[in-house]
Amino acid sequence: MLYNGELTIVFEFEIYPHEAKGQSLSSRSLRLLDTSPTLEDNIAKYFGNEKLSDVTVICGSQSFRCHKLILAAQSDVFAAMFEHENTIESKWSTVKVEDIDAETFEKLLNFIYTEKTSSLGDIVAKNSLAMNLLSAADKYNIQRLKAVCEEVIGSTIEVSTAAEVVLLAYLHEATTLKTVATNFVARNYAKVKETAAWQDIIESHPKIMAEVLAVMMEKLNV
Repeated sequence: MLYNGELTIVFEFEIYPHEAKGQSLSSRSLRLLDTSPTLEDNIAKYFGNEKLSDVTVICGSQSFRCHKLILAAQSDVFAAMFEHENTIESKWSTVKVEDIDAETFEKLLNFIYTEKTSSLGDIVAKNSLAMNLLSAADKYNIQRLKAVCEEVIGSTIEVSTAAEVVLLAYLHEATTLKTVATNFVARNYAKVKETAAWQDIIESHPKIMAEVLAVMMEKLNV
């Protein structure tokens, strides 16, 4: 077709479903996708399973048989231990954990293998566990777990725990928890400042206290 000296070509297409082979998955394939285990499911099967394990983690009186590849994939701290030939962990395939209790470390491993928070109810019910787990997540640089712990701790903060939460947030650079805890203290300062834990922070961590108070004053001025 010519219009104003320009040639325009028009095509018409008709696509029939029975001829569009390979364009969609069959119902059988869709069922397989829904029922077949995912990579996440397959890895989760190895949590607490000694099959193919190649490293032992000793924590207190307990030993955990683990898999280097899975630990390293989730934590660059574990990866550094196993990738360098001159480390004790690499030579002897043994990791000694001395600053984390066994209950907390088992929760950490559970998350490493499954990335699920099925035990979140237990963590909420036991706030001290959430705090310990945040410290452990920070130590091994497992940011997703750290974020979960920040959410749990921040949602359960009280006057009696405020000082401890503030200190935890600042020591482990938990940005979200810092904001939540500081806001809580600003709203309840008259009560929080009377707690023994708050007085302890003033004496043992004056720099942190100065930073917290500066942030609080900023908020109050706003």
